[in-house]
Amino acid sequence: MDWAGRTVILGILSTVFALAHALAQKGGDANERFGQAVRLHQAGDLDGAVVAYQECLKLQPERIDAISNLGVVLARLGRYPEAIRQYQHALALTGDARIRRNLAIASYKSGMLSDAVRELSVLRESAPGDEQILTLLSDCYFRLGENRKVLELLRPAASSAPANPAVLYLLGTALIRDNQIAEGQALIDQLLRKGESAEVRFLIGTTQLMGRQYAEAEQTLARAVSLNAGLPELFAYYGLALMKSGKGQAAVTAFRKELERDPGNYAANLNLGCLLRDQKKLDEAVGLLRKAREIRPNEAQPPLELGMAYSLQTRWPEAASALEDAARQDPESIAVHRALTEVYQHMNRASERDAQRVIVQRLEGRDQSDSAIQKLHAQIMEQLRNEK
Repeated sequence: MDWAGRTVILGILSTVFALAHALAQKGGDANERFGQAVRLHQAGDLDGAVVAYQECLKLQPERIDAISNLGVVLARLGRYPEAIRQYQHALALTGDARIRRNLAIASYKSGMLSDAVRELSVLRESAPGDEQILTLLSDCYFRLGENRKVLELLRPAASSAPANPAVLYLLGTALIRDNQIAEGQALIDQLLRKGESAEVRFLIGTTQLMGRQYAEAEQTLARAVSLNAGLPELFAYYGLALMKSGKGQAAVTAFRKELERDPGNYAANLNLGCLLRDQKKLDEAVGLLRKAREIRPNEAQPPLELGMAYSLQTRWPEAASALEDAARQDPESIAVHRALTEVYQHMNRASERDAQRVIVQRLEGRDQSDSAIQKLHAQIMEQLRNEK
């Protein structure tokens, strides 16, 4: 081989060695960033962990452990849409069931129930005996109003695992909703006979909240707190019961306790934000309401409440943007359109203000019509009862 050929080969080898060295250096830097992220994560510095995981992924964009861990931290912070994107990315690279489970739970907590059902159904096929998957999937169907699917899932489970209070509660309530009242009531009675526990008190308290029995719910949930204050979401529901009972300051304390251990709790962020807004603590309220909006981006209440907080700060463009988002999520909400009418008035957007007034009048007319229909129905039912 002549000298020129040797020179070319040496040049190629030099380039290869340089690339290998650069890749090794890059891998070493990524490992260093990943180790730092894990340490921050374990120490509870979640914001710092997010940054470190992101820096690791800039160096190794398809590093699955970093993608998955970043999703976990984002979910812990209540940044569910971002967490979901990370889990979806990781799931595209690997079919790891643990990642799919995390994706399902993040979708569930962000209120994306149909998405959660899809992922939980896949998990259930491979792990039919997993109680957490069964309960979450059943609760998704329960919240979506698909009572028959709850019954299909939980009837066998109630026979094989009658000690599970969540199964008894969901199945019993679904049966009552499906007009199978005697069977449903028997299961609820079975639940109550199991003796006093924080879990049973929690289930009863949430049912009382749904029935607007706020004073009763407050007492029941207070008892649950005294039995086991560590139950997830317990302080969020207890705070709601206190709030509905007119005990605002006690509710603030309860919501803060929930957020200390779970910054991503939707109900605590939303309701504490509303309470602080009403107390004119607007900066903190806005932060909490924005957080609630991030957690549940497809719901109308967070942008409605946020828009009202911005209005109190006279931040009219931001108020309009939030309320317009709420109107897209729930176009039939009178509260949203009334708030938009006021905001457009302050912004001198007369034509849009007038359009909102027309919508409000239409919705008010519909509500009056509905009220009249309900009154007529009550009168007819009363007449039928008297004729028997």
